[in-house]
Amino acid sequence: MAFRDRAWALLWVMGWAVAGCVSHPRPELAPAVAQAPERWVDAFAPPGGDGSQGQPFKALPPDLARGTRVHLRAGLYPGPFRLPPGVWLQGPKEAVLYADGEAEAVVSADAATLEGVSVQGGRTGLLASGEVRLSGVAFSGQRSAAVRVLSGGRGVLQGCALEGSVSQTRGVVVDASGTAQLDGCRFTGAFQRGVDVSGGRATIEHSSFTGAVEAVHVQGGEATLRSVDIGDGRGAGLFVAGGRLVLRAVHVTGHEFGLLTGQGATVAAEGLVSQRAQRAGLSLVKSKGTFTHLEVVQPGSYGAVQALDSEVTLTGATIRQATAAGVVVRRGRLSATDVDIDGVADEREADGSTTGGDGVHVRDAVAVLERVTVRDARGAGVYATSFAQVTAVDLRCERCQLGALLVERGAHLKALHVRSVGARGPALVVPDQATLEVEGLSVGTGEDVVWAECRQGAQVSLSGSLPPLDASACVHVR
Repeated sequence: MAFRDRAWALLWVMGWAVAGCVSHPRPELAPAVAQAPERWVDAFAPPGGDGSQGQPFKALPPDLARGTRVHLRAGLYPGPFRLPPGVWLQGPKEAVLYADGEAEAVVSADAATLEGVSVQGGRTGLLASGEVRLSGVAFSGQRSAAVRVLSGGRGVLQGCALEGSVSQTRGVVVDASGTAQLDGCRFTGAFQRGVDVSGGRATIEHSSFTGAVEAVHVQGGEATLRSVDIGDGRGAGLFVAGGRLVLRAVHVTGHEFGLLTGQGATVAAEGLVSQRAQRAGLSLVKSKGTFTHLEVVQPGSYGAVQALDSEVTLTGATIRQATAAGVVVRRGRLSATDVDIDGVADEREADGSTTGGDGVHVRDAVAVLERVTVRDARGAGVYATSFAQVTAVDLRCERCQLGALLVERGAHLKALHVRSVGARGPALVVPDQATLEVEGLSVGTGEDVVWAECRQGAQVSLSGSLPPLDASACVHVR
């Protein structure tokens, strides 16, 4: 091709390219996203740094911009600190933010994130007035509280370690209308209260409390616990008054009470375990509680479950090695289904006499029992007294020393299908003015059926297939 032809061809191609540019303009580049400013701080750096990674500040500057991400290196950083909204503090646990004991708070924040650092001293370690997120932060040496979520604030703690090294200190305090969410946190030492909820709300998951007088204290607020271990404390492991407590897979070892309630509290628990409580596994006062798959082992002298002027529902409960009683209800109402009570010791008084030892003790209350088994009770399987009203279906008593059913003092007990084996005396006992109705009774071979004190106003009605028994004026067989 001649030079002129080649030139025309080149111009023709360039023309198409230019036309293409004209008809399909290049899209404009999206504006660059502004990145949060980053600053580095090193307690061992020489003065005069500019906050860059190569020339870090020696101290945390007071004029941080909103949203700044601060990288703290190991060292001591004296406070107190007031963090602007959006600030993110990140560092190893050897990066210690501290203040003396007179400081109101080591760190105060409206909306901030702390990751990995340690907070020491101050009356309060951290005050959260907005949403504050803590990840892997360690607290110690506070005089009042490690973390306090103020009214309207929100605290999110993940994988944090809180140490109660000063008497009367609380771990996490949630004020009225505040909220706190804890996941994977560890409380150790002598906290007066591990988590203290006063009108606010808290969710605690996959966490542990060791040594706190009270692990969780709820007054007029609400707390939800899932997969939580509590132990080695002196007061109530869980306490709620005038509020609500929701429990899933919570394990309490030791403490004076595994759970203590009062003043109109509401408890809903599934998979609650109380072991070796000094007084009672559960003690409810003027409250309402629903317990599913409950387990109480070796409670103290107040019994496994103690309810006073309360409404309690037990479904699928296991009680082992109780003292005084497996379940005690005085005034109020009890509903118990699929309950297994194994071993109830009596309580020795100062004069050497013994009392108690009953599987279920109902006093001046209403109780409905279904599929309840009591073994090795020093007292009765079911003891109804002081005008109690009891209905029992499918009751089994093995080696209940004072019989399967003991009814006295104006109480009324109606039972369907009762099995009594190994009692020292009669299976049914009515010592004074009370009423007992039983349909379908079986007892061990050669064991006595009933003893009723007719002259004291006892009334017994029996029906169904019955073993031989001695006639009595107040025992009616149908």
